[in-house]
Amino acid sequence: MEKAAIEYGDGLFELAEEEGAAEQIYEESRAMRRILLENPSYISLLNSRALPKEEKEEMLARCFQGRVHPYLYNFVRLMNDRGYCAFLTGSFARYEERYLDANGYVKVRVYTAKALSDGEKSRIEQALSKKTGKKPLAEYNVDPSLVGGIRVETDELLLENSVKRHLKELRAHLSVAIT
Repeated sequence: MEKAAIEYGDGLFELAEEEGAAEQIYEESRAMRRILLENPSYISLLNSRALPKEEKEEMLARCFQGRVHPYLYNFVRLMNDRGYCAFLTGSFARYEERYLDANGYVKVRVYTAKALSDGEKSRIEQALSKKTGKKPLAEYNVDPSLVGGIRVETDELLLENSVKRHLKELRAHLSVAIT
């Protein structure tokens, strides 16, 4: 993540916390980030030197004014004014990191060979909560290459107990034994 994205994301988070708007801005900035990632041409347009600042300001007003928290709208305007629109998605990602950390959440990616039942997901989330000391926000993915078992990833943790990993370890042990 770029230094500017981190600094601006931190600044937005600190302001939102001070003003009691952290949750609303979290929800709205996640939605804006998703929209911007799905429409990279919008960021390209805002970064274009061919488009006058006034037109960019009008575009932002049409899209966001009155639809998002005023602090978030003003943040986007500030980024545009400074020519930092390329850092918007990174700033929103940093804001999300800070918000989740401050509220005791951890993002978790869970990979299994087959889809899990709600009960299995619940047990996994309880175990992850105990392991991390935080409330997991789990994203579940099916990866048939695991053959069986599970792989769990966070930014700081990797847990894997899959048939694929065991086969890989067995292959490594056998190749050492043969040579």
